[in-house]
Amino acid sequence: TGVASPDFWSTKHGWKDRRKEWVAVLDELPIVGVRGPLSKSLLDDAGARNVVVCGDPAVAYHTNHCKHKLIVQADRPVRVAINTGDCSGDLWGSPGNIEESLIGLVRWLKASGHQIQVIPVWPEDMRPCVDLARRTGLDQSVVSPALSSHTRFLKAIKTVDIVVALKLHAAILSAVANIPCILLAYQPKALDFAASLGWEQFAVRTNELSASKVIELVSLLIGQLPSKKMELCAGMYKLSNQFEEYCQTIEPILLGKMA
Repeated sequence: TGVASPDFWSTKHGWKDRRKEWVAVLDELPIVGVRGPLSKSLLDDAGARNVVVCGDPAVAYHTNHCKHKLIVQADRPVRVAINTGDCSGDLWGSPGNIEESLIGLVRWLKASGHQIQVIPVWPEDMRPCVDLARRTGLDQSVVSPALSSHTRFLKAIKTVDIVVALKLHAAILSAVANIPCILLAYQPKALDFAASLGWEQFAVRTNELSASKVIELVSLLIGQLPSKKMELCAGMYKLSNQFEEYCQTIEPILLGKMA
């Protein structure tokens, strides 16, 4: 689905750029789909000529949400869900900087009267999420159990207005539900998804992250919620149709029904 970026992974011990090997293996296929334009560019640069942007497979869930009424309730505090977690050391910047930036965001949200929910998506994410609540004086009840399935995640964010997401598929599933999201891009794959959706304005690399930056982006979304929900829904509708068309293209290939 994605392509490992040499700019990121070459800093990791023992990593080898194998794009040309992949291009050679994939060359026998009539078409190869990748998550976003950054992945396509990486394979194109290595000599591929059969790569298209199909979108992340999780965008297909948008077909269940694209016709939902886009409601913005102005008669209550804004509800912001924050997803943080463990990146296993493979990230831009440091876990400490992410934590301090989110602590600053939570304190600003509390002072502004907004509501906060903390949503881990993996059991290993529980500790960073609980630590964020503890260090900011939030009641532990705002921390959800690990939402390790798309159905549980989508149910948990049903009444949320904005999501601030570290994990890629927390961001994608937020977009599936037409909930504007700030992507804390800990790896290039998050930027790849943002580029596939035209949502780069709301993606920030974690080595460039600060409390003031994430507060600025959340403030921007709060001020434009109705229009941004519409923009996001339209972008996801286009992207999910793009993925569906790709699936229809490869189905006869997989079933051996090509003429």
